[in-house]
Amino acid sequence: DVKNFFSMLDNVKKSNGKPLSQKTKKHYLTVLKAIFKDCVDREIVDKNPTDKIQVSVPNRPLSISKFYTPGEIKENLEKLSEYAPIDKLTYFVLSYVCGFRPAEIMGLVWNKVSFDRKEILVDKSLASTSKGYIYKSTKNENVRTSILTDYAISLLQIHKNNEKMKHAKLKLRIPFEENYVFTLDDGSHWTRGKFRDFWFKFCKQHDLRYIPPYGLRHTSATLLAYANVPLPSIAKHLGDYSIESAQKYIHAVEDSRNIFESAFELPSKDIVKKKNNVITF
Repeated sequence: DVKNFFSMLDNVKKSNGKPLSQKTKKHYLTVLKAIFKDCVDREIVDKNPTDKIQVSVPNRPLSISKFYTPGEIKENLEKLSEYAPIDKLTYFVLSYVCGFRPAEIMGLVWNKVSFDRKEILVDKSLASTSKGYIYKSTKNENVRTSILTDYAISLLQIHKNNEKMKHAKLKLRIPFEENYVFTLDDGSHWTRGKFRDFWFKFCKQHDLRYIPPYGLRHTSATLLAYANVPLPSIAKHLGDYSIESAQKYIHAVEDSRNIFESAFELPSKDIVKKKNNVITF
């Protein structure tokens, strides 16, 4: 029945007479997969009939408007370090170092962060729905471990100290380690537009090129591609990407190689020092 349904979609026409796009078919598959997974969890059916269904979506070229170059990353970090609160700088760095989707970093909780191993477990996300936010699995339910750079660790430690102070001041009932890494003044999680709105205004104020927060995930992959990291490793870093999907980052780097200077450019030690004694929340 599932196979017949997707075969039927090949013959469906939109109101303008054009066939359904592969992306639309992929959305149908995503919805059906979630429904049948729930049926399996409830033991209504033995297995998910959509597991063997594949819908390929053509890779579109990734233009430079979707990611930052290493030079831009360095400039952004310098401006953020000087003019932005520590939580915004930390969010920016974690986003491009770990390749977070906005929903993943928004749903990140402290007990998923290991300072000893310098890594973060990415297994949940916080999705915005018409009925509010829901805590759910990552896209395609893939779990990954992201490695943290020393710079990211240093920022995260300062940010954690600030969050602990806020948690104690608010006398929150939820244990600190189970609370979100990025919280509002009342201790609740950041909303979807929290960083996006800040970043748009910040870029305008400091004459920086604006790209939406999701572009930091693209930036992470293109930096790895420029550093000649193998495609399977880039795909693993991103979580749910196939090697074919990760290929677009290689093409993006090849198309923009003349503007790349180095990958994962680290800021000067002065940037860390400037933030070391700043307490903001």
